[in-house]
Amino acid sequence: MNNTYNRRRRSRGSRSSMLPVLIGLGVLAVIIVFAVILLSRKDDDTMNKLNAAYESSNSANGNENGEDNTEPTEKTVKLPENLGLKADDIYSSSALLTDMDGNVLFSVDPDSKQYPASLSKIMTAILAIENIDDLKKMTTVPSSIFDYITAQDASVAGFSPNESVCYFDLLYGTLLSSGAECCLTLANDVAGSEEAFVEMMNTKASELGMSGTHFTNVCGLHDSELYSTASDMNKLLCYALKNEEFKKIFTTSSKKALSSMHTDGLTLVSTMFSAMSSPDFRGGKIMGGKTGYTDEAGLCLASMAEIDGKEYILVTMGALGSHITEPYHVYDAVKVYETLANGGPLPEEPTKKTEIPDNTRNVPGDFDNGSAAKDHYVEEESSNDYNESSYSYEESYYNESSEEVYEEPASEESVDDPPEELAPEATVPGAAPDSPFDPPAVEDPNNPAAG
Repeated sequence: MNNTYNRRRRSRGSRSSMLPVLIGLGVLAVIIVFAVILLSRKDDDTMNKLNAAYESSNSANGNENGEDNTEPTEKTVKLPENLGLKADDIYSSSALLTDMDGNVLFSVDPDSKQYPASLSKIMTAILAIENIDDLKKMTTVPSSIFDYITAQDASVAGFSPNESVCYFDLLYGTLLSSGAECCLTLANDVAGSEEAFVEMMNTKASELGMSGTHFTNVCGLHDSELYSTASDMNKLLCYALKNEEFKKIFTTSSKKALSSMHTDGLTLVSTMFSAMSSPDFRGGKIMGGKTGYTDEAGLCLASMAEIDGKEYILVTMGALGSHITEPYHVYDAVKVYETLANGGPLPEEPTKKTEIPDNTRNVPGDFDNGSAAKDHYVEEESSNDYNESSYSYEESYYNESSEEVYEEPASEESVDDPPEELAPEATVPGAAPDSPFDPPAVEDPNNPAAG
């Protein structure tokens, strides 16, 4: 009995004596774990510092060798709001500048209703391209349309009644020379009549979300029910430029068309490029454009420019002026594009001001009031930094490798007689002699209504 009791006491004593040892071992284990963790973190920090030092050394060595080892980053320039321009800085009453993705960079009342004049022909051209299977095919300009053209005093490209013409050349005549005979021939061939083609135009406008637009004819001849907005025309041009055939034509300065009655060629000249001494501006280049003009619409322009390899679209509408004044719509385009290219307004050159000749026109939205638009002034530049190199009608600014017939570059003296509205130029009274643009042609009393 006593032996059993003694064994139990020795067992309890043994366990009691080992307890401090176990506690000590546990504490030591915890200390070891924490030490390992701390050393691991220190090693990570050390490795990060070593890596950073290694990369810094490589970068320094690369710079010494003239190499750039840094990752390329996209250059971003923060533009001032609305490019820093105000509504009074341009002649046009409505304007919208976007990139090709539709991001707005500059605007002046872009959703106000305006008369588009010949900007309507952008819709005529893109619909014809989309609905004619073979643009190289020949067709005949119907004689029946010429009485209508004469009665409307519409602009023409120069094709004759019953002339056999390639569809491509009719498209060039539509977008470059703003020819009514080209528009009407295309409309008749595609839809059977102008009225049916106009229905197609309005359907397309609805599909593109052009909610502020309504067409009544294919040429843009004035009609109180034919209206659009700078915003809508911007959508239309952005859509049309995605078509390579349209873009090729739109960005051409001139083309010589061969036809059954013009065996030596009929020169089709861009009404926009003919108003410019050069398409270049400070920081970029105007690649193409379509002008528009009626007494009621004023001067309109839908254009595309390239700046640092990126394309932009600008639509301006409602500038006071006419075919016999300075091209204020072109001035607006150059000013807006230059402002964009240079990150803000450029310093103004010393100027003098001359009033624009009185030009009363109807204001869309108040279609019948006949009220005059607000007064504007002509800014005549006393000097400029533009490229004033001579401009050849025969030069193409976009694609010179197409299968159509193009005339080789030639001097202006060798160019065939241009259409009547582009007849020999004359100096406009009060125009600056060193203006970066050639003065527009003097308007004949019977000048075409829509150009």
